[in-house]
Amino acid sequence: MRAFGTNNFPDCSNMCHEPTSRGLPHSIGVGKGTVTMADWAKAEAIFVIGQNMGTNSPRMMTDLVRVSGIEEAQIRRCAEIYIRTSATIICYGMGLTQHQQGARLLQQVCNLLFLRGNFGKPGAGIAPIRGHSNVQGDRTVGIDEQPAAAYLDRVRDVSGFDPPREHGHHTVDAVKAMRAGTAKLFVGMSGNFVRAVPDTERTYEAMRNLDLTVGISTKLNRRHVVHGKEALTLPVISRSERIETEAGEQFVTIEDAMSKVTASRGVLDPASPDCLSEVEIVCRMARATLPDSSIKSIPVKIRLA
Repeated sequence: MRAFGTNNFPDCSNMCHEPTSRGLPHSIGVGKGTVTMADWAKAEAIFVIGQNMGTNSPRMMTDLVRVSGIEEAQIRRCAEIYIRTSATIICYGMGLTQHQQGARLLQQVCNLLFLRGNFGKPGAGIAPIRGHSNVQGDRTVGIDEQPAAAYLDRVRDVSGFDPPREHGHHTVDAVKAMRAGTAKLFVGMSGNFVRAVPDTERTYEAMRNLDLTVGISTKLNRRHVVHGKEALTLPVISRSERIETEAGEQFVTIEDAMSKVTASRGVLDPASPDCLSEVEIVCRMARATLPDSSIKSIPVKIRLA
């Protein structure tokens, strides 16, 4: 897409952990968690803020004693626990990120951890809780509508073309561009864009204003019936299915909330022999769109444990 000339990458992070990607680097240098699974066993205290671990991620938090339903004595008890422990993890979800000042709020969470030295030691640190792997993994591989200049410089040096420098559309800007008619095409890699964006009716209207919508999906959902003037639905091989190519069996990678990247191989037969993987579809789109491209392909060797 950058070789095509755009940074328009509205993604799932726009709607949940955008403040994590934007706020944490200013505090700790990286927009991810700093703990591994081993730290959970070594922690003396674990605080869960704005996150219902058992069910979902609440979208709102209400104000600090008057309306929170938590008595001052309970708040003070939590503070005493934090003061007494020497290794604490704070994990959080969308109850913190989905605020107008979410990035600054997360920086204050970092400051709270800094006050007691809860970074850089076993059993301590910050843990953003993400709902699915691509929320973190897509930013790791560069899917970002506001790419840093240093990253774009590396893309230029390694891939052999100069990527666009202007910031692209995030989710809200993408919907606005669709409604204004300046956006003509929407390609969705899984997910349910029209239902994930909070303003449902405006998003429906925006999607129907497009010339073409393409859904690359493992299963049908509402966005497949809310589409542009023309629509394509491309079924793909899911993560639970085997990916076989002329080069042999392939695998996909996922990145969890602990920043661990692992290989994932399916074991089931694909739903149809005609189904392709997401990677195969993207590569074919690239070849068809940029047949004369001089983009360099860099071979990568991965050793699996």
